Amino acid sequence: MTVKLKAFYFGMFFIFFLPLPSFSEEVLTLTTYYPSPYGSYRELSAQRMKVGVKFSGYPIADNNLIVEGKIGVGTTAPSEALEVNGHVLAGPIVGEWVPAYTTGVGFYVWDTENVNTDPNYFARADSNTSIQILKAGYYMVQARLLVEGCSKPGIIVYGYLSRNGNMIDREKTISIADPSPGTVRALFHLSRVDYFEANDKIGAYASTCDRAGNGRRSVLTIYKLN
Repeated sequence: MTVKLKAFYFGMFFIFFLPLPSFSEEVLTLTTYYPSPYGSYRELSAQRMKVGVKFSGYPIADNNLIVEGKIGVGTTAPSEALEVNGHVLAGPIVGEWVPAYTTGVGFYVWDTENVNTDPNYFARADSNTSIQILKAGYYMVQARLLVEGCSKPGIIVYGYLSRNGNMIDREKTISIADPSPGTVRALFHLSRVDYFEANDKIGAYASTCDRAGNGRRSVLTIYKLN
């Protein structure tokens, strides 16, 4: 075998059989999931969220949470749509009314109703001279009665809270001169906490000094107690 042929075979062996160092760029592929199918987060924030498969394809607006199944608070096995293991602090069920005037006999006419008054629990009745409780339960009734228009200071004035026409609270005061609005007035703070039946009617009235007074700055508030 000639020298040239030996050199050819040696070169071929070197090319095909000996490992050569690789200078090509190495590519690394990393697949991640966010949010992760499993795992815990210290903090997770979202503008909108859906839980469950049923509504996965539906659009959802910002600041909304849609849950297909049950929600458990303090429990890992809720049996209802919402189950809370503990006490719940919710917004109060409240009704509030302001009168336009008192009638000649001192009854307040609750003609203006606060927009937050719950119509499922309260309704005006008897030409707005009483508030009807629609659902039985424990309630706190508070009345701030301001009687204006007395003829002079020093007149004994009574303020009353009534339930179905029967007095449940009374306060006596003496009319005083109020130089700021330039009138003579009497002020009462009345309250009662009790169990009220459905359809009980709450009213407030005052012996209006010696004439019918203006009760615009008075207010009647009823709270549903949990």
